[in-house]
Amino acid sequence: MKKINVSKEENYIFNTAGFEVSGGKECLVKLSIKGVNGSPYSFYFCVCILDEAGKEIKRFIKWVDDFSGKSKKYSLVFSVPEMAHKAVLGYRGNVEGADKSDLSLALPDLSENCLRQVEGLPETFDDLKKRPPRVLFTIPELDGAGEQLLEKNIVGIFGSPRTGSTWLGQRLLKDHKGIANWQEPYLGNLLGTNRSIKDPLTGEMTLQRVHDKFAETEDYFFSNKHKKYWLAGLNKMILYRAFAQCSDFSKKIVFKEPNGSQAADIIMEALPNAKMIFLLRDGRDVVDSLVDLHRKGSWNQRPTLDTKQKRLSSIANYSKSWRLQTEVVKKAFENHDEDLRLLVKYEKLKSDTFAELKNIFEFIGVDASDKEVSQRVDKHDFKNIPTSEKGPGKFNRAASTGGWRDAFAEEEIDLMHSIMGETLLSLGYGVR
Repeated sequence: MKKINVSKEENYIFNTAGFEVSGGKECLVKLSIKGVNGSPYSFYFCVCILDEAGKEIKRFIKWVDDFSGKSKKYSLVFSVPEMAHKAVLGYRGNVEGADKSDLSLALPDLSENCLRQVEGLPETFDDLKKRPPRVLFTIPELDGAGEQLLEKNIVGIFGSPRTGSTWLGQRLLKDHKGIANWQEPYLGNLLGTNRSIKDPLTGEMTLQRVHDKFAETEDYFFSNKHKKYWLAGLNKMILYRAFAQCSDFSKKIVFKEPNGSQAADIIMEALPNAKMIFLLRDGRDVVDSLVDLHRKGSWNQRPTLDTKQKRLSSIANYSKSWRLQTEVVKKAFENHDEDLRLLVKYEKLKSDTFAELKNIFEFIGVDASDKEVSQRVDKHDFKNIPTSEKGPGKFNRAASTGGWRDAFAEEEIDLMHSIMGETLLSLGYGVR
């Protein structure tokens, strides 16, 4: 490594150096700081990639705030674009109390004629040079390659509530040595709130996402016009939070998001290198399960099923929710990389749990012997759940398929089909 001493400029340290780079390769830039007397310091260092004409084509920035004041080494790993010819590295820090003579930049080992001081910065650096270091926590372990690896380790399970996500995510996959379970982050609830609106054609009330209403409005935070900016921030926010959940890069982080699946498309667009499981169940069985969940005497009872009219209204609302969430997940699934997505139907998972679970483990990318899979299937089979924890009104009700046919009156079935019939058909479910 080639070291360059850092010069002092007023209250800050700033230094630049230029060095040649090869397109298509990864580059590592290191910075070492020696703290003094435990004084905190903050800084950034930035690599500006230039083409042969000297035009900027890419920029990589690392911000660091260290309140421990300890001596540390920091690194910035980045992939060099194909058109790259040279890189300009800049450093600036507020290091009151630090021994400035020991601040140094460590660049790739280059020949002397390749490594030189740059008298001026590209114009694109001007604002960056004037800006004081910002107070922003960063996580050294997630620099460059760390973020990429973490994103590839993430697996999201999406689908409406009552599709078996607890059975799959918190039981069948639980405690595997290669998996870190993230029960339910509820991120989708923040990104995909819904509201009831009147359909302009039919006059009926339906559900619409706030995001869909305002996506084309420029001032809306998640505006399509500025998508590349907020998606980049959302990606980092999710990765940092996932790292807090599990900092072990050898494990896959599996989360389920049944109550937030109405934002599955936003979440997965922010995580293009993560894996996605679409957990699908017949919407009529989902509605049947929700009706039982909220009936009087249930563990989650609600005063919405007391009369026939309230029951019909609830069935309609449950059907609309299933349709909205399922269509959003379907869209996200279709737009995601086909090698990073897996469709799991509850009906198949129930009828052939061993084969489906074996396939899911392979998709996630963790080892699981036939013996281990078989043990997991037996342990979490519905028949082995204690009697006191299953049955009508319990969280574990029946784990059945097709039970809606006996649970609903003809009028109620017609109502469900009028709302989600097209979606059911598009997913391979018959409407009679």
